[in-house]
Amino acid sequence: MAVTMADVAREAGVSLKTVSRVVNREPHTRPEVVERVTRAIAELGWVAHGGARAMRTGRTGRIAIAVSSLANPTTTMLVEALVAEAGRRGLTVGLEPTHDDPERAERVLAACGRLYDGVLVLGGAAAGVSLAGVGGTVVTVQGARRGPDHLGSDLDAAAGVLVRHVATMRRRRVVLLGVERASDAEADATAVTLVDAVARALAEPPVAVLTVAEGTREAGAAAAETLLGDHPDADAVLCETDEIALGLLSALARRGVPLPGRIAITGFGATEDGRYTTPSLTTVDPGYPLLAREAFDVLDARLAGRPAEARRPTPIELIRRESTLGTVLG
Repeated sequence: MAVTMADVAREAGVSLKTVSRVVNREPHTRPEVVERVTRAIAELGWVAHGGARAMRTGRTGRIAIAVSSLANPTTTMLVEALVAEAGRRGLTVGLEPTHDDPERAERVLAACGRLYDGVLVLGGAAAGVSLAGVGGTVVTVQGARRGPDHLGSDLDAAAGVLVRHVATMRRRRVVLLGVERASDAEADATAVTLVDAVARALAEPPVAVLTVAEGTREAGAAAAETLLGDHPDADAVLCETDEIALGLLSALARRGVPLPGRIAITGFGATEDGRYTTPSLTTVDPGYPLLAREAFDVLDARLAGRPAEARRPTPIELIRRESTLGTVLG
């Protein structure tokens, strides 16, 4: 038997009108009531009739998440945080991998305002595609700044915890390893990357800033040859992503480089794989659950015709593991 709104109301202990208010995201509903109703919806697997809701509210209750690929674990973590937040708000999500194909990205954006109330564009999922003239609300998350509504982790805070950690270890010959800047003409050329933020926060300039074409483990591993050949006295490498750091760590370990005795390595992303490498990887937690809440707050504000509220400080945490611990240089 199909689950009905009445079943949800009984499960949550509220009226049908209250369920309707929560589903339609009407204001002035107590947070604990919203939580009870959304939990009941999730537990019963009820899906609101999108056509009826669209006629009442002008909204579909569906949000698209445009992502280049789910192959990157950090991206997958962000997607999971966004999907969980959508569920908490009683929304359904359409996951749209673009595979760096502009035509795919254009199709997703063209559906904004028709099939979807809004689109969350992650990183470079719509690189090379204009966001101007999209018939709906678009919020970009992570990556280079695109359009007026852009959210990202607090990279200055992340740089601060990394630089303080390097200073505590007394590492002075620091190399920064990041991804080459995107050539997307619409990207904000002044947007700060983690490498930029760390370079600015260091007390002394880094020994070198190395770049790789892609933020992958393969690229990080390939960078080991350049690092050891051109900067053999480097004692710390701060990587822009966990994926790059994991590749570099693996390649250096295969070459017999003592880690962290000779070179300390850090990443960014707090991926699970970093717990199980040898040595395990010190990394920065980007605070994706809060970033997901902020992305939907901005989306809600834009759909309601309100200005977005000021951002809250992102709780940035350094997860200290073996790739930087155990040895303090003199």
